[in-house]
Amino acid sequence: MIPASRIPHFRSVADTSAHRGFSLVELLAVMAIVGTLVGLLLPSLQRVREAARRSACGNNIRQSALGTLTYESAKRRFPAGCDQRAAGPDTPAGTLHAWSSFILPFIEEGRTASRIDYGRFWNAPGGNDLASKQPVATYTCLRPC
Repeated sequence: MIPASRIPHFRSVADTSAHRGFSLVELLAVMAIVGTLVGLLLPSLQRVREAARRSACGNNIRQSALGTLTYESAKRRFPAGCDQRAAGPDTPAGTLHAWSSFILPFIEEGRTASRIDYGRFWNAPGGNDLASKQPVATYTCLRPC
């Protein structure tokens, strides 16, 4: 009889491959499940993004309305829809400022408002041109591409 310590122990192929990693079928099954979950999640994610964009646009409109009412409260009149003055000796190019530039200090855009010279044309070189190119987040409503 041969002692048990001398009997070689052989492992089957099934025993060794089970400890090395995942099989191709298992990986494909996991990828299919993940793909299905992502496919179910994307439409709801798009709906949430659209709702957030609509909410941001509504808040921008509300902020503009509150700025207009605050302007009226401070000045006892609403801002002019358009401040259009013809060219004259003190304003050779005339002026043309919209209501949106008058309420800038009331919608927390005082820095931009301080750059505007209301005695000059709205995009006159030397100051107003820089202020007219400054984007105001309250007046922007992002649309999806």
